[in-house]
Amino acid sequence: MKTLSGIFTILGKNLPDYEERPQQITMAEEVFRCLTKEKNLLIEAGTGVGKSFAYLIPAIISGEKTIVSTSSLALQDQLVKKDLAFLSRVLPQKFSYDLLKGKNNYLCRKRLSDYEGTGKTYERFIKWMSKTKKGEKGELPFIPRFWSEVCCDSQDCNGKLCPFYEECFYYRHYRKLHKADILVVNHHLLIYDLLSDFNVLPFHKQLIIDEASDVDDVIATVLGSTISHSRTSWMLYRLRSLKIIVDHLFPAADLFFRKKAVIPSRPVFPVPPPERERLKKFREELALKKTVSTLKKNKKDAVDEEMKDRIETTIR
Repeated sequence: MKTLSGIFTILGKNLPDYEERPQQITMAEEVFRCLTKEKNLLIEAGTGVGKSFAYLIPAIISGEKTIVSTSSLALQDQLVKKDLAFLSRVLPQKFSYDLLKGKNNYLCRKRLSDYEGTGKTYERFIKWMSKTKKGEKGELPFIPRFWSEVCCDSQDCNGKLCPFYEECFYYRHYRKLHKADILVVNHHLLIYDLLSDFNVLPFHKQLIIDEASDVDDVIATVLGSTISHSRTSWMLYRLRSLKIIVDHLFPAADLFFRKKAVIPSRPVFPVPPPERERLKKFREELALKKTVSTLKKNKKDAVDEEMKDRIETTIR
């Protein structure tokens, strides 16, 4: 293909250490053929092939909106800050590109307003927050220990119903992504998009999945249920702030998570019988149905819109 050959010649002239690799050009030709004929393609490329350019260049010259999904933040940053930035400078074809990371990489104004922070680290964080335009974790010169309590959280997000929606860092960035020709995302966002009938990611005609071997683990994480000490503690503190009596549940939570047991670090199925019994007992102590019922009643009686929003996201 003369077009592809010409582009790789351009790379050789602009990359000092570039070496022509037949495998890279062959892969690029197959990817381009697949995209133009709207076919599916599975490729296993070894180290040193240069697969990033081998799929980015065909996607660019195809002229169609393309999503590139990867597993790691490191590869996402490399694609956007290095590979795509370089290609946008040297290729004759003009294109736009952008990056969408998971919600937990963006500061949430609503959760920050709920957080009661003190100390020098918190003061440094507030100073950063007052200047940042993106609210992105990667911009921070330091990562505070309380980041997980103030970042966006899919389970604690009310979307357009949130009083901070218009100025939300995540959604403000999200709203401009439909303009991007090449959009880089992670596997979690891709799977959530599939589950939502394609309502998470902007419209695209082409999909390229890199690091595809990690998709199985991501699907297990997205479709499974996760329970952790930090998440449970956060929920108890949230319920306490909503006037729900939960002080007696903190010892139960501490006992459940700190009791020595073999808890695997990766998702397992089925859950071992002893752990199922412990989960069942812990769930009974939490009395979730009664708590939700009380929250719904409190929401009806609430006058303040912000309080209604906090109750709604807590129930969800």
